[in-house]
Amino acid sequence: RSASVASARRNLEQRVEERTEALSTALARLAASEAQFRNVASTAPVAIVIADDSGRIQFVNAATETMFGYR
Repeated sequence: RSASVASARRNLEQRVEERTEALSTALARLAASEAQFRNVASTAPVAIVIADDSGRIQFVNAATETMFGYR
């Protein structure tokens, strides 16, 4: 019984380690993707507006501000 508990524990620890590594990789990719989007969107010469499902504006780029006179 003790050996099976130890084996299950090692298995669980290995799975947690693998999932933690996968999550870290995914978060790094997401951060890089978000940075790339912000760079492209903020320097685009056209207006870009992003709103959430409730219609609240979450992002506007500089071209939007210029177009609507906020800059």
